[in-house]
Amino acid sequence: MTMIEQHLYQRSTIGLGDTPVALTEINLEELIPRYAPPIKPTGKLKLQLLWAADKTSLTVIIIEAQGLIIPGVPNDIEVNPYVKAFLVPGRAFKYRTKTLRNTRDPLFLEKFIIKDLPSGGDESEEGALEFQVYSSHHVSRRHLVGVASIRLVDVDKLHSGQVELLVTPQTVYRKEEEEEEEEEEEEEEEEEEEEEEEEEIRFR
Repeated sequence: MTMIEQHLYQRSTIGLGDTPVALTEINLEELIPRYAPPIKPTGKLKLQLLWAADKTSLTVIIIEAQGLIIPGVPNDIEVNPYVKAFLVPGRAFKYRTKTLRNTRDPLFLEKFIIKDLPSGGDESEEGALEFQVYSSHHVSRRHLVGVASIRLVDVDKLHSGQVELLVTPQTVYRKEEEEEEEEEEEEEEEEEEEEEEEEEIRFR
C-alpha cells in the first residue's frame, strides 16, 4: 500500500470525508448552551375582560395592581403608579389611568371599551392587550415598573372574565417607533399630572 492509499484508508476508517473542514467555519457560540436568569416579576395586575356578544367590542376594567417594584431603584423611593393600555400590534387603541400617589398596591377601578375589533381572521389571532405600569416622578420624570399582556384569543378562557397578570420588565411588543412616540407623549402626560395635582390642592 502506497503512502497516498494508506492516508485515504485512514480517513475512511475514522469517518472523515474527502473535503477538508475549515475550523473557521465552526461557530463556537452555537456550541455553548445559553442560560438566561429567570425574569423576576415587578408586581401583579388584576383585570376583568368582557367580550360583547358579537365579539367586536371588549370591555376592560383595570381593577388593581399589587406589590409594585421599580427595577433598579431603592425600595425607599415612593411609587406613584399609573397604567397605560394598548391594543397591539399597531397601537390602534390607547388608554391611561389616573396617577395614584405613594402606593405599591394601587386600586384603580377604571373601565374602558375597545370597539370595532376584528371578529375573525389573522388580525384577531395576533391581537393582544398590553399594559405598561409606570411610576411618575417629577425629578426623573417616570420609571417603567413593568409590562403585562394577554392575547385576545385567550380572553374566552378566563373564568368570569377576571385575570391576574404578572408584571415583568420586558415586552415582546415594543418597537423603536413606539418608544419614540412614548417620549413625545411623556410631556403631555406630565402636564396632565400637574393639572391633576392642582385639582387635588384646590379641593383640599
